[in-house]
This record gives sequence, structure tokens and C-alpha cells, in this order.
Amino acid sequence: MTIQLTDLHVEFDQGFQLKHINWQVEKQQHWLITGASAGLGRALAVAAAAAGARVTAVARASDRLAALGVASERTAGRIETMPCDFSSIADTRRW
Repeated sequence: MTIQLTDLHVEFDQGFQLKHINWQVEKQQHWLITGASAGLGRALAVAAAAAGARVTAVARASDRLAALGVASERTAGRIETMPCDFSSIADTRRW
């Protein structure tokens, strides 16, 4: 299976294991990543910041999100963290 978005190309093998990922990140591009406290969301946030993008990382788990903020110091502070539960109207009104 292949997924092709504007600047993201991802390939999976028949067992749905990641086979290849290729993306282009422009300097000063701003990414908003939800679910960024763990798993794929966290990996994308760190990789995009390391490639030069400014990242706003959003997740419900504020403790794990805080740890991501500490890790962002290694990427020149390009990851801004914001705890938010998008299923909560009160949380989304902050946006």
C-alpha cells in the first residue's frame, strides 16, 4: 500500500509494516500534530522539528507532552507543546 500526500510519501509492505517514508520539510514550515505525546505522533513531531519545521504538538496526556517539550530542547526548541483534548469543547475554545 502506498499513501501519497503533497509532501509525504509512505509505503507499507503487505503486512502493513512501514517500508519507506519520504517527506520534504521546508524551513519555517509550521506543523500542527495531534496525538503527539506517544507513538507515530511523537515520532513525527520530533522528526519534523529536526528537519527544520516549527511544530505545535498537541495531546491529552500533559505529562508525556511535557517530556516532549524537554526533548525539544535538543531540536533548538522548535516544538511548542499544548495540552488539549479535542473532544472537549472547553479545550478547543482555547484555539
